[in-house]
Amino acid sequence: MKGMKDEIAGLGIKVTYKSMDIDRSNAHDFYDVSDIHEKFDAIIMFEVIEHLDLEDGLQFLKALSDKVKKGGIIIISTPNIFNPARYMRDSTHRTFYGYDELCGLLNLAGFGIKDVFRSFNDAIHRYIFKVYILGWLFRVLSIDYALSVFVVGGKE
Repeated sequence: MKGMKDEIAGLGIKVTYKSMDIDRSNAHDFYDVSDIHEKFDAIIMFEVIEHLDLEDGLQFLKALSDKVKKGGIIIISTPNIFNPARYMRDSTHRTFYGYDELCGLLNLAGFGIKDVFRSFNDAIHRYIFKVYILGWLFRVLSIDYALSVFVVGGKE
């Protein structure tokens, strides 16, 4: 996530960027959510929630809910469980989340759902093949070519 700070700065967006990770081998601003004593306009959590069991994930999101300002947002991504090759690559994944389950978890944590996105980043010829040639087969088998799911939650 630290690399994201440089990407945001490269876009010319002025933000105060802070990071949290339990891994102390890299420098972060916070190493536990209990260390955070301020509120943010936005919290971004990419590819984290699936590494927690369901109850720990809910408690973590509830703790983050207290760290988001009124009118602020949280953006969460997780590997798409409807793309088995994507999700099953990491043996440290503990909890599978479908689109609706991730939205429900955010709701239980006190966030309203603003939007849901799917991401796919591949060469154009593979995209065309997956969408237009194999799309019918993916629908029949309930498989999705999107790599990740992003949910945007809001704090009112």
